[in-house]
Amino acid sequence: MPQAVPHFSLDRLPPWITAQNIAWFGTFALVITLSWSEAIQNIASGFIVLGALWHLASTPRPQWIEDRSRWIHGLLISGIFGLSLLGGLYTETEGAWITDVRQKLPFLILGLTLGVLPGFSYKQFYLIIVAFLLTQSIIALLSIADFFQHFEMGMGRISRNANIPIAVKISHIYFGLLLSGSVIFGLGIWLKKTYIRFSWERHVVLGLTIFNFLALHLLSTRTGLLALYMGLGLGLMVYIIRSRAWKIGGTLFLLLLSLPLISYYTIPTFRTRIHATIWDIQGYKLSDRDLSHHSASLRLVAWEASLNIFIDSPVIGVGIGDLEQELATEFKRLNVRAAEEHLPKNPHNQYFEYLVGFGLVGFSLLLTICLFPWFAKKEKISFLFISFVGIYIGAMFAESLLERQIGIYFFLIFIMLLPSYPPFALFPKALSKQ
Repeated sequence: MPQAVPHFSLDRLPPWITAQNIAWFGTFALVITLSWSEAIQNIASGFIVLGALWHLASTPRPQWIEDRSRWIHGLLISGIFGLSLLGGLYTETEGAWITDVRQKLPFLILGLTLGVLPGFSYKQFYLIIVAFLLTQSIIALLSIADFFQHFEMGMGRISRNANIPIAVKISHIYFGLLLSGSVIFGLGIWLKKTYIRFSWERHVVLGLTIFNFLALHLLSTRTGLLALYMGLGLGLMVYIIRSRAWKIGGTLFLLLLSLPLISYYTIPTFRTRIHATIWDIQGYKLSDRDLSHHSASLRLVAWEASLNIFIDSPVIGVGIGDLEQELATEFKRLNVRAAEEHLPKNPHNQYFEYLVGFGLVGFSLLLTICLFPWFAKKEKISFLFISFVGIYIGAMFAESLLERQIGIYFFLIFIMLLPSYPPFALFPKALSKQ
């Protein structure tokens, strides 16, 4: 007689293979590959989904949702996908609409799965942060080494307001965003003296954080710098208000304001970028200058055109699929002085992206997603979350960050993870026993 096939049971798996650990592995892999591999990011997101499904299948229904506010937040985030889907009802450019719906799938999938997953341990959370910090440091080091190897060429690019190439071919805008995030995260860990096993680990974290801060100024990515100072400024303001430490808070705030000035006089690439940007922006109002290669001026033109379109359709917008076509029409009406192939294809501003595409409805949802954890958890929200939101609030002024995979994944992972952890003041200093 044929032998019976043995029944497989989850009890036979090693104890370390759990739903939470599988989801953590996916999150860890996604975070360290944000800079250099979209394919691995997609595979890693699959592990997060697998962990969530396993958690739902193995947990009694009343305990499905560990943190109700996180689940509600996940539902709000999935609303971004719903908006794109509904946009098809009044979009004429079907191909662009389908592309947008496909791009926004992570908002549905990760929004819901991260909403039901149990929180990671402090040790797991710490490892994600440190691995992210180290990854950006390595890429920054390689990029800086290449810049100094071709120093004259690099300075020439900056003087023309062009960008310094990044080692892994990532867009300078998104690498600046990741680099600013690594500075915020590293600073948060160091301030609270958190480490895994040895106390000297925090000094390594501080060294990497300082290096990434300097690298951001040396590489002079404007969006990243805007994001960094917005994140630090918002975090510091909330700290001052909460603690009422007006003197020390005011001193720190003045120091923060002085850092760009110090960088201007000590970092040649930063100073050159400032001059080039001012010259670029001046072209916005000069009728005799061709703006074809002027990224800052073209951004201002895109914002002006977007505002005009929004005013004409303020409630639900023109439909995200028709956004590019509407912009092109408005550029012609404004008689923009630039070759057609150099004209912006989107507003290069996430707020205008939603105001034009989805009107005040979409814009309100975007703000709600960013601010919901603050109102839901109030005093339990950490410096890291506040500063992370500040990073995106700042960077979204200069770029439509949630229209590309890297910007979406970075936003989703940390907007969902950070509210689950209390302020670092409540962290155990040594995590080795967890």
